[in-house]
Amino acid sequence: MISQLMKTGQFDADSIKQFAVNYVSTMAFILLGYWFYTTFSGFHIQHFAHNWRPAYGQNMLDIFIYTRGFWRGFVVVFAVALVPYFLIEEKGLSKAALSWSGAAKALFPRLGAVSVEEHQAMLASALKFFFVPFILDAFIAHVAAVNYRTADLIRWVLLPEFDRSLFIKDFPQFLCGLALAYIYFFDIVPFVVGYLVDSERLGSKIKSVENTWRGWFFCLICYPPFNSAFGNFFTTHYDEYVKPFDGLLYAGGLHTALNIGALFLLALYASVSVSLGAKASNLTSRGIVTTGLFQYVRHPAYAAKNGAWWLFSIGAAIHTYRAGGNWLYPLIALVFWTWVYYNRAITEEQHLLRTDPEYEFYMGQVKCRFIPKVF
Repeated sequence: MISQLMKTGQFDADSIKQFAVNYVSTMAFILLGYWFYTTFSGFHIQHFAHNWRPAYGQNMLDIFIYTRGFWRGFVVVFAVALVPYFLIEEKGLSKAALSWSGAAKALFPRLGAVSVEEHQAMLASALKFFFVPFILDAFIAHVAAVNYRTADLIRWVLLPEFDRSLFIKDFPQFLCGLALAYIYFFDIVPFVVGYLVDSERLGSKIKSVENTWRGWFFCLICYPPFNSAFGNFFTTHYDEYVKPFDGLLYAGGLHTALNIGALFLLALYASVSVSLGAKASNLTSRGIVTTGLFQYVRHPAYAAKNGAWWLFSIGAAIHTYRAGGNWLYPLIALVFWTWVYYNRAITEEQHLLRTDPEYEFYMGQVKCRFIPKVF
């Protein structure tokens, strides 16, 4: 619309109508989501309820940020930001407009058949409807973790040396938690951008959305509420810190190696999200990324995340075995989750091969899925 204004000095009636349709349909979709998450869905109300009271040095600010208020803030931001977005960015009907049209046709077949474009838009809308509340809630949780861990470190530094051990009793565990807070923060930020912004200028326009049940199944099973449902049976058992092995031969070296190894792998995992940038999202094709670890393997995030899980789980299994508990079943359960991520990689490749000719060339250049020159 802006380009037309620059050429002719005015908007025509069709452009104004398209702008109105795009804006109203998108805001209707956003408001429907907000109502569903905050009023209708008991799951979202109960489980997506993080809160953050910012810490500043040794003080807590009199500000409280809740998930529901955070979502409300994004509704307001989008109500304003969509105006220039649709004036500048959108060249046709928005995905929300196409989704409403496709849904109407699906409910009332006499309106006509659902087009391929409408079907893809409906899948993209369903994807955002599922993931956006999870991503925003996780963002609050990770920002709060970074804030609190950093504030604790500042307090520790400012304390007299005698009081430091009383404030933080296990300093290696604290450092591990601090590192994890920053790792997960840098992991989540690209996904916030990726799920909220669909932009040609950022190179993040959605080209296609996975349309097979296998692709959706192996993805959604990794996220709440489905991971909890399957996790009740395939229950892993580990904390993201391996405690020292008292009385075990080479205990100190093993304890250190498992923790540092897991943190290193999780840092690699977060670096993959940074490489994806605004293209970060599940079940979508938004253009091939060949920078960072994608130069060496096709699924570096899955390899690094699962590798870290195994290192933490091995540490937990050793502790459980020494305590006389069932150490084997959690490892068997982790085999199941590793298999799930393997299938996520396979279904993603199949989707990209169907929809993006560049991916076949990329597969020819990068032979291995998970481990360079091995597998």
